[in-house]
Formats: sequence, structure tokens, C-alpha cells
Amino acid sequence: MWYAVRDHDPNHDDIEAFLGRLKTALDERNLTLKGITTDGSALYPDPIRKVFGDIPHPLCTFHVIKALTKGILKAVAKERKRLATSKPKLKRGRRSPKEKEARRSARKST
Repeated sequence: MWYAVRDHDPNHDDIEAFLGRLKTALDERNLTLKGITTDGSALYPDPIRKVFGDIPHPLCTFHVIKALTKGILKAVAKERKRLATSKPKLKRGRRSPKEKEARRSARKST
């Protein structure tokens, strides 16, 4: 990834300018680009196609796994929150073993 001091988030023009400089540097060294791996951002496909044509553009495995993990953790947190709110409220103190409702509630809560 490239970093520069900018007063704005990168856009298609910024990415295209960077890739143009990269292509120039590769051409000067007689090197051929075989493919570009990115994080899946929508910023990259169009500038890559404009500058390098039809080259392979796979997604970074790390970023795919990171996105999946984030989604799974979010779903688990949501379900845990839902389960916590559906848990029955128990009365304070010891339950009387003689009360049918208390015995049933005790079995369900454990």
C-alpha cells in the first residue's frame, strides 16, 4: 500500500496517478506486471484496468478473512444480546421447592 500526505481520502484519480507512476517505473526497468492483489476496495478496479489493461486482480486472502471474521463476530454479538434480553427475570431469594412454578423456572434457567 502507498502512503502520502494528502488533505483528502484517495479517489480514483489519485489511484490512477499512483498506478501510472508504478507503470512508468516498471517500464523503465523492462519489468512486466503479472497481477495486482488488493483489499477489495471499490477504488481499485477501474484505475487498474485503465492503466494496466486486463491483468489478474485477486482479492487479498487476509482482507477476505478479516471481513468474514468481523461479520461473524457482529452476528454473534447480536445473538448474545438477543438471548440476554429474552432470559427470564427471576425473583430475588431462594425459591420454594414446594411451588410448582418455582421448580419449573429453576429447571429452565440452568
